[in-house]
Amino acid sequence: MADGEESRAFYPSPSLSLALRDDSCQLLGRVQRLADAAISFDEREGVLHIFGSDAAQTIADGYLTLLEQLQHSDGSIDPANFPALLDSCSTISVPHEAVGGVIGYSDDECANLERLGGVHQVLVCRVRPQEEARVGGNLVAIYGATANRCACELHLMRQIESIVPGYFSGRSPFRLGGREGFPDKYDEHYGATEDFGKDWRRLGPSQSLAVEHAKPSIARAAGGIIEVLSGLVVMAGGLLARLRMREYLNFWLMARDQHDWDGDHMYNRGDVAVVLVPPGVSAADVQAISREVETTAAVLCLQDTTTAQGAEGRVFVLSHIDSERQHAVSLFHSRFSNADGAFAFSDEASSPESPAAAPSEYYSTGSVDIHLARPTLEVWRDQPKWLRRVEKSTGVSLAVNSVESYIRATGSPAQLKRAEGFIKLGIPSLTVRKTVHLREIPALNDVRTTLTIPMEFQKYVIGDFHNFREGLRIMDTYDCWVLPVTQSKKATFAREQSDPQRTRQIAIFGTQRAREGAKLQIMRIIESHCEGYFTSSLPHLYQHDATDGFAIDTLRLTPDIKSYLLSRGRTAERISRAAGGIFQIVSSHAFLAGTRRERQLMHEYLQIQMAMKRHANIRQQFNVDTRDDVTVVPW
Repeated sequence: MADGEESRAFYPSPSLSLALRDDSCQLLGRVQRLADAAISFDEREGVLHIFGSDAAQTIADGYLTLLEQLQHSDGSIDPANFPALLDSCSTISVPHEAVGGVIGYSDDECANLERLGGVHQVLVCRVRPQEEARVGGNLVAIYGATANRCACELHLMRQIESIVPGYFSGRSPFRLGGREGFPDKYDEHYGATEDFGKDWRRLGPSQSLAVEHAKPSIARAAGGIIEVLSGLVVMAGGLLARLRMREYLNFWLMARDQHDWDGDHMYNRGDVAVVLVPPGVSAADVQAISREVETTAAVLCLQDTTTAQGAEGRVFVLSHIDSERQHAVSLFHSRFSNADGAFAFSDEASSPESPAAAPSEYYSTGSVDIHLARPTLEVWRDQPKWLRRVEKSTGVSLAVNSVESYIRATGSPAQLKRAEGFIKLGIPSLTVRKTVHLREIPALNDVRTTLTIPMEFQKYVIGDFHNFREGLRIMDTYDCWVLPVTQSKKATFAREQSDPQRTRQIAIFGTQRAREGAKLQIMRIIESHCEGYFTSSLPHLYQHDATDGFAIDTLRLTPDIKSYLLSRGRTAERISRAAGGIFQIVSSHAFLAGTRRERQLMHEYLQIQMAMKRHANIRQQFNVDTRDDVTVVPW
């Protein structure tokens, strides 16, 4: 127990304790993410304290028991011994010819599987031989979230295909033994379910080789998973992600071959931004810049050589995330900074957060070298996601110079000031245990949201000395910084003397969407331990904010609706992804954050879900056939 909080104790064996202390594979952090629970390791007492809901504690206990069994076995398990984890487990068959190359033998077996699990944030282990004998093959069990398990499965499939060509991609029927085949009944298959699934499409030899290089950009831009298996491209994700990957793949193939390619129709899409190439920039340079932008932002860049408006051509930037498109456009601008007025944006780029809506001085670029101590610079160099987060939050372009120990930032004067402030935040946030003084970073006042929380629940938001990964999880989810802050050292002392409730100020830095998303997540965490802390002052009636920009709607939920939204189907999460906004349930309230269109869609999707629960005729009630955001799939 810790501070009177309900927790579950787990006493690891000496070998598991030693592995967790070393934790080179970050097993404890991985278990926390898989179980959605907080785990504190008391090394002096030799006990693990598990915090969270009853279900989360049960799942975390199951994962720790699994790790315990792996420590005292030959690296194999029986999945039936872990009933609490069956819903998060999948198996894959490995042919005998590929066992050495994929799984490994004896000494290096565990190392291979642990390395694979660390890459995809899952737990990978071999199934016991007696269980394999039932289905006739070498089975590997994968534990984790659905998307991560699927990514790991495709990784294994790719390794197996490189050793045994056609084992999965061959035109053979499905077989037993955990082997997933792609039958020859169809050359392509597109699922009709909203749940996580796989689609596939067969490609020619030249297309397969080309898609191999483009698949990371397509997957990141569409928000899914894509892999090429011997002439077969497999797309995995939710329904919308798979539809986007199919469209992006078709667009990419047409743009590559210039076959039936007419870029004018791209202007009508809401997930596209258009950049005009200034005169004097060659097609080869545009292609090189596009590849650089794709590695920095989660976008897919399609080059069109059509001459328009005095430009040499145009680049279509595709992504399902608005901020990623805006970030990519700003990167193109920084690379084309010698050409004035060379950019055009699609209509979707007129949102309040978009650079297209900014005044002309937004585009007056410059650069500044931010000199850092060598140890600090090495931390930034080894953390590319922190550099990318600064670029997304400010719109600058960053480049690390390890020889002269500085980071070069390129952007407008206002952007450069913010970038310097964010870089000052970076090192304290890596440890998540230092307090940031707001007076040291005045340039970030307009990109900051402050929230007051009870100090006793601080460990669930930003972590404590033994478990500081909780703050990293929120920051990675919303691409922001979450830190304890104060005005000054004197203000901290005065606050502690006059604050009998023992509260802590938390500051969130980043874009407005990132700040609001992280704020609602923190409110949900606090309300789960102290119900009514934030929501007791909210009105009972629904309050609608009718502004066109980014805002928040609140809605009071009845117990049955709340139970339905938090059910196993993760209805709230699916509504959020489908509408492109943020749908967060805090105690008995629902918070809908986003633009006016996103909030309107979330309200409508919520009504549709409730109608489905009542078995109503949603096709007639909501005019499904006339909606532009609905695709009707015949049964």
